[in-house]
Amino acid sequence: MIRGTERLLPFLHFLRAPVIAAALIVLIVSSQSFSQEGYTITDVSFRGNETLSSGTLSELLLYPPIGWFGRTFSGDEPAFFSEDNMNKEVESLLRFYRKEGFLNASVQGFVSEQDDAAETVELTYDIEEGVPIFGRAMTIVLDPQDPFSEEVPDSLRSILGDVHQLGPGVRFRDVDLHSDRSRILKLLNNEGFPYATVSQELRLSPDADSIDIAWHVEPGPMTTFGPYTVEGTEKFNEDLIHDRVRFSEGDMYRQSLLETTQRDIYDLSLYRIVSIKTLLSETKDRTVPVSIRVQESSRYRFLAGIGYGRDEEFRISGRLDILGIFGTAGQVGLEVKRSALEPITVLVTYLHPDFLLPKARFTVQPFLRREDEPGYEARRSGYDVGIAKPIGQNVFVSLGYSYESVEMFRTPGVSLPTNYRSSYLKEAVNLGVGFVSASPLFMPVSGISVSLTSSFSGLNLFWKNEYRFTRTILDFRYYAALTGWIVMATRVKIGSMRSHDTPEFIPFEERFYSGGSISIRGWARSTLGPLDSAGRPIGGSSLLETELEFRFPHGTPLQGVLFVEAGNVWGASGTYKLDDLGYSVGTGFRYATPIGPLRLDIAHPIFRGDQKVQWWFSIGHAF
Repeated sequence: MIRGTERLLPFLHFLRAPVIAAALIVLIVSSQSFSQEGYTITDVSFRGNETLSSGTLSELLLYPPIGWFGRTFSGDEPAFFSEDNMNKEVESLLRFYRKEGFLNASVQGFVSEQDDAAETVELTYDIEEGVPIFGRAMTIVLDPQDPFSEEVPDSLRSILGDVHQLGPGVRFRDVDLHSDRSRILKLLNNEGFPYATVSQELRLSPDADSIDIAWHVEPGPMTTFGPYTVEGTEKFNEDLIHDRVRFSEGDMYRQSLLETTQRDIYDLSLYRIVSIKTLLSETKDRTVPVSIRVQESSRYRFLAGIGYGRDEEFRISGRLDILGIFGTAGQVGLEVKRSALEPITVLVTYLHPDFLLPKARFTVQPFLRREDEPGYEARRSGYDVGIAKPIGQNVFVSLGYSYESVEMFRTPGVSLPTNYRSSYLKEAVNLGVGFVSASPLFMPVSGISVSLTSSFSGLNLFWKNEYRFTRTILDFRYYAALTGWIVMATRVKIGSMRSHDTPEFIPFEERFYSGGSISIRGWARSTLGPLDSAGRPIGGSSLLETELEFRFPHGTPLQGVLFVEAGNVWGASGTYKLDDLGYSVGTGFRYATPIGPLRLDIAHPIFRGDQKVQWWFSIGHAF
């Protein structure tokens, strides 16, 4: 025995029992943790997150639980538990909290529920957010070493100090810091300083509860546009590009003019790619040349399609477009369609994207159409002429004129005016205004869409009209993401018509009808509203439809929906009876494609026992 160790023996004997107990505890815990390895994660919850919602935190999970819907229809692989994966989740959550201004946040994860028979676990993350960091002061510092700092006018210096989002009393967030930097840089780029650089200096207060931000700006020289070049034009007239360049040589450099030019050229629909680059020099020349490169679309474009929808049954269509006709931005299209509702449709469309005014879309569309609707059968031919123009980014206005010859082959079983004829002429003036902020286009998750359209028929401008009436429709749609995976979509549609004849009569093809795949889905096409003795739709002069739909999970190719709807049509003008609405509930699926989501809906009327379940298959959301 080594000398001196005999004195340690009593102490070692004293520690033996606690050490063995601790080792057993560690062994048990490790064994339990090891036994959970590979278990399927079925749920994740958060506790203590007062500022950031559980939905927001759920979107950050590297190994999120996969529900029955995702496993069954999307083919998503389940997430499996491991200590290493849970530690990665903790680090990910901590990084996000620090980016959100919570520098002292702490996160701890643990298994809250365990089912050994099913080999599943539920996880909980305990969060202590701590006190966030707030902004205290923000200053703009023009680099005194930059010889061009004196060129920045006082008016611009004042504006630079007002563009920030972070400031006194505002929680410090990384995303806001980057946003402020982009705002400052964009403002400089739009006021003649394309060489500007911006960097930030952060100073944390001694008590670590606030932060000062100093933006260091090196403006570089104030510059003007130099000459520009155009490359890539072969088939289409290059003057079409020159006409849409929104700057001239010698103008003050503004980045916004380059962006407007790029957008206006692309909106011609003649070019697949439009690239605009400024040729900045290392010597920081005061004149900046610009390069415009385009990749042209094909002059001839043909599209053909075949499909099936509950309303239209089997349908087939073909469309031929010819771009850049007569050396202009105009294009001509020929479209032919056939379906059960429209046994034959022929449309010829001429479109010019910049008619008289920038972005004023002018269209002329002759048509021939045979309609076989549940309530009537008719042949309609004529033409529409219209012009539509955006005002700003979200508002648009339109003005149009239409002429039409109608031959009616079948009508509902109702009494007709003594002067009724099965063949007649119509002309109308059409006005429209709208606001659109909903995005993205095919599967919107946020924003609104509002349109108001009015048609005035029977003005006898060029032709003798048989019937005089006005028709107005208000359509309102709202989209919002309720959580990280559910989108709420709502729609309200109100229509009103008024006849100006004696006796009053509105043509059947112009009346309002409700029920169908893009209407109240619990009813067959056009069958919600007045019917004749044989059960055929008559149509009406007043329309009210409202719909509420929940779409989930957001962001995946395959989505499920739940919806409830109410609506009706009334014969009299200006009549809306809220106690006479038809209600339906339903469910469905959406699968995202490049041309819009494939849609399957199943709906059933409620409060009316004589109606059957309706199912619909088509392309595009109901609204």
